[in-house]
Amino acid sequence: MDTETKGNEAQEKRRKWGKGRVWARGSVLWIRYYDAAGRQRSESARTSDPDVAEKLLDKRIGAKLNDILPPPRKVRVTVAQLYKDEIAYLKKNRKQTDWVKSCWELRLRDFFGARRAREIRRADLEEYQSHRMEAYRREFPDASQKKLLACETAVNKDLAVLRMILYRGRALEKLDTVPPFPPKLPGAMERTGTISDEQFSAMLQACGPGEVWLKTLLTMAHTWGYRLRELLKLRCLQVNLAERIVYLPPRSTKNKHARPVPISDRELPLLRACLAGKNLEDAVFTRADGTPVADFRCRWEKLVDASGAGHFTIDENGRKNWVRAVFHDFRRTAITNMLAGGVPAANVRALVGHFSEEMTARYNRPQMDTLRQLREAASIRLAALNAPQAADESRIVAEQGQFGDNGSLGAPKLLSGSGGIGRRAGLRILWPKGRVGSNPTFRTN
Repeated sequence: MDTETKGNEAQEKRRKWGKGRVWARGSVLWIRYYDAAGRQRSESARTSDPDVAEKLLDKRIGAKLNDILPPPRKVRVTVAQLYKDEIAYLKKNRKQTDWVKSCWELRLRDFFGARRAREIRRADLEEYQSHRMEAYRREFPDASQKKLLACETAVNKDLAVLRMILYRGRALEKLDTVPPFPPKLPGAMERTGTISDEQFSAMLQACGPGEVWLKTLLTMAHTWGYRLRELLKLRCLQVNLAERIVYLPPRSTKNKHARPVPISDRELPLLRACLAGKNLEDAVFTRADGTPVADFRCRWEKLVDASGAGHFTIDENGRKNWVRAVFHDFRRTAITNMLAGGVPAANVRALVGHFSEEMTARYNRPQMDTLRQLREAASIRLAALNAPQAADESRIVAEQGQFGDNGSLGAPKLLSGSGGIGRRAGLRILWPKGRVGSNPTFRTN
């Protein structure tokens, strides 16, 4: 029996009163039912199979009986409409939209754009993960493991954007629920690189005589962990050499909160040279011809080559891979150095602009030499604390071994070890020396 005959039978078959109706409109079946308010609703089942249409109708009737049937406008809203709402929200709050637009226009729009938001399920999200990875493997069959991990990271980023879009619809009451998202793909490992003092010195030596701006930028990033964007947008009026403070105003930082940062002795002469002869509104970092520094990626790559900045990582197969340094490694370096130098974690968070202890802990990447020195220092302190206690206990045992309770010779009143001697009900309780958790012995007086 062909599909058209089934559709005609579904149209002729009458359901019970209050159970809705299924009928064919061309080659597609439609359903009709009444909501809790008595309003008639019609929608396409998007299929020519009567069984699928019947199941959809029963689902709508069940949602009405359980009072979870969404209003008509929520049924029709698409993911593309919610994307526009999210972009409007980001622009209203002066947040970056470029990375959201790139994920949407390059990948998400073709897969989710025309779909109704309330019909997105976890199975669809997992299907997107598989679809993207399979498409990448078909396009690049010889891709290395590193590039495949990078693709997994991009897929995770896409789903993060989709989560933002769906939750924006929920906040605007255009969507009732957001489906649970699947676990992230493994993706590329989190960067853990820092820049050693030797590598930093080599970078400064590689700077040309006319590149005072570059030395200043590297020194400030290495000392206080500035973000690159914060430095490139820095104006002369934000630098107070008299009070030795750099002021980052609200909305110039990533978290949109103001942040004052001190100026160290090493930065002071460099900043004086950068600010010489400039107006308050001029950029701090300018090239020899006076143009503000907007991008120096090529110069950075040369600095990395000259200094050998980077670190080795070991993949899951046990192979060593060299990872070149990026400018953001200065931020991990500064946070690590401040914490290792004894700066309280709360002060470090205030200097670098972190809100949570977890984020600061993620940036802390102590070197093996630092951990070894801390362990040795802890051992020395522990030995110093135990030495006076051991001497006192030995002295007490020696003294009380000679005199009893009444001043005459007798048994010691205090023994060194985990416990000592107690007197209860005419008994002396003797704890074995140095054996924590051992059973005591009892003696009568």
